[in-house]
Amino acid sequence: MNEYHLLVGLNHLFLDKITIKIITQLRKLKGDHLLSGDSGLKNVWEEICAQVQGGDSYYHHEYQETANNFIKEELEKQPNSVIELICYLGSISHSEIAKVDDRPTIDHGVAELSDALWEKAGSYSNFSIRKYLDDVEG
Repeated sequence: MNEYHLLVGLNHLFLDKITIKIITQLRKLKGDHLLSGDSGLKNVWEEICAQVQGGDSYYHHEYQETANNFIKEELEKQPNSVIELICYLGSISHSEIAKVDDRPTIDHGVAELSDALWEKAGSYSNFSIRKYLDDVEG
């Protein structure tokens, strides 16, 4: 195993740990925070999952902005070595986020965590999400 594969493996462990914390925070956003109205979805995490699984919605930008706020906050709580790891690998997978000095930035880390969060949203399901998607498609 080379060093790069070791870094990728460590990165996945930290991405998983951090996204679980973010999902917990998004699940706490209920009531007035919901954009879907009386959809049967119970929290912002369920709304994000339904949006990712059902295709982009009118509220995609708002969901992304909300998630990114939690992502950045949670990323900044991590030890410097974890932040540097996530930002470094994010700079490789998100080279379109160009900065003047070409060094990894917090924006690279946010993009890396956002990808991991959206991947989880694409595969998470429960009764409320399935019912919502069935009603939308049906």
